[in-house]
Parts: sequence; C-alpha cells; structure tokens
Amino acid sequence: MYIFFSFQLLFIIFLGTLSVHAEEPVLVSTQPISEIIRYPNASATALVVSLNDTLLSSEVSGTIEKISVQVGQRVQTGQELLQLDNWEYRLQRDQAKSALDRLQAQLELVRKQYNRSAQLRQEGHASAELLEQRQSELTALQAQLIEQESILKAAQTRLNKSLLKAPFTGIVSQRLAQIGSWAAPGLPLIHLVDTEELELIAQVGSSEAKRLTGKEVWHFYWEGENYPLQLRIILPLEDPETKTRQARFLFSGAKPPPGANGQLQWQTTRPYLPPSVLVQRDGVLGIFLAHSGQALFHPLPDAQEGRAVPLLELPTEEIILSGREGLSHGTPIRITASP
Repeated sequence: MYIFFSFQLLFIIFLGTLSVHAEEPVLVSTQPISEIIRYPNASATALVVSLNDTLLSSEVSGTIEKISVQVGQRVQTGQELLQLDNWEYRLQRDQAKSALDRLQAQLELVRKQYNRSAQLRQEGHASAELLEQRQSELTALQAQLIEQESILKAAQTRLNKSLLKAPFTGIVSQRLAQIGSWAAPGLPLIHLVDTEELELIAQVGSSEAKRLTGKEVWHFYWEGENYPLQLRIILPLEDPETKTRQARFLFSGAKPPPGANGQLQWQTTRPYLPPSVLVQRDGVLGIFLAHSGQALFHPLPDAQEGRAVPLLELPTEEIILSGREGLSHGTPIRITASP
C-alpha cells in the first residue's frame, strides 16, 4: 500500500513538472515586417508591333508606269510611292472639264435671255409664256451644270488615285509589283510598316495582372537600350493554356523599331515577404507574429513553397524569426534581442 501511494505521489510530481515546463515561454527573436519586405522586379518577354502594317493597293486599274521607292526606304505621309499610266483618266477629266465649260457658257447666255425677257415682260412687250420658257431653260441648265460638276469631280478623283501615296510615315517592307505590270483594285502593290504608331505587347501572368496597382514603373530593354513605357491596357481576356493576359504599352519617348523582341521589366508596388520566413502549420503556409507575449500564426493563403508571397496588408506586429520552428498558435513567448 505504501509503495502504491509513493508511486502515485511521484507520478503527480512528474505531471506537475511537465505542466510547469509547458507554461515556460519560448525564447524567440522578432523583427519589424517593414525591415523584411521587398519590392522585387518582375519581367516578361515583349514584342514591339506596328499599329499600321499595311499592304497598299490602288483603287483604280492601270499599267504601272513608275515605282518611286525601294525596299527599306523610309517614307513620309503623302510621299509618292507608285504611278499608274493615267492617260485615260486624264482624257476623262479633260472631257468632263470641256463639257462643264460649254454648260457654263450656255447657262450665261440663257441667264441673259431670261433677264431680258423679264424686263420685256415688265414693259408689256413679252408674254408670260415666253418668260416661263426662259425660266425652264435656266433651271434645266443649272441642274445639268451641277451634274457635270459631279462628273468632273469623279474624273479628277480617279486621276488622283492613279498616283499611290503613303498614308502614313513608315518603312517600305516589300515591293510586290513591277514596272509594266497591271494593277487592279485591291491587288497588293507595296507593303508599308508604320514606324510612328507603335505599341509594346507582353503576356503577363493572370495572378500578377490582378496584383498590379497602376503605379508601377515600366521599361522595355532591347539591345542595351532602355525605353520608358506607359501601360495602356491589360486585356480582360485570359489565355486558357498559358494562364496569361495580354498587356499593351505606349512608348513615353524614343521608340525601337517594329519587330524588336526584348524584355519588359517593372518594379512591383506591392510588398513581398521572402520565402525564408514562411512556416507551415496544418498544411497552410504563413508566418508567426508576436502579440502580447504569444505567438500568433498568421496564414497566407496565396503563399507558395519557395516563392516570395505578396502582402495585401502589413501586420502591425513584429514577425518571429528564430525560435519559430516549434511554435503553435497561442504559444507563450519571450522576445530576445532582434537579429
């Protein structure tokens, strides 16, 4: 009986010892999160594209008489590119002009006759029927004159279109026609690439696109040169295979040539925690924070093993660094000097 009582006493003392040890705070070191967070750089492959990459054709038909540009030549807006043989269009224009001149002469004569008849009518020397006849002739000629002016304008337009001009400033990429060949409406003649209206296209991860705040500083690096950018739009469409969204940028200053393939870089404005401070509890990654003498586990649902994790908000508590390996949520702690 005495032996049994002694054994019970020793067991109670042993449990009491464990209870005392369980209540002892764990020594940890802490550091403000503001001293740990980083604003890393991000990057993506990007391509410079021209907004006007055009196969130019003539709106009228004819034999090509002259090609004024060569492949690789830079041209300005309105510069002559190609001339069709336009003798037929010149003839149509001249004929329309002659017909208009005859109508204008006839109209002048009929107007004088009408004015004379109106005067005679007032004096009582002409009938009302004669005045009405002159009025009818004058109205008919005025209508013919308007119609002929439209015919002349159309003929002049066809003549103008026999000369193909550059619709924008750019580089001649291809000559698809030769002198003496026949040009028909819609048949490609010259390939012109705009060098002024440019945009940069990049594929940004959908998760990264959601974290953008609009305050990022963007740059395009190509062949050792740095080109500042402005974000124009991130398309609200996701590629189901790559899980990316297309971002388009405008150049703030100097522009690289169309087709330049380089690196888009930007600095994030959202703080990131390094992966070295993460711990896992019950299958969830997070960090331990020091709060009123206790270790509080702060889960980070977006965290991934071995990768920096973005923070939506910065906790006010300091983060526990050394000593966190054996902690649980609510474990008493005692803070030593920060590392």
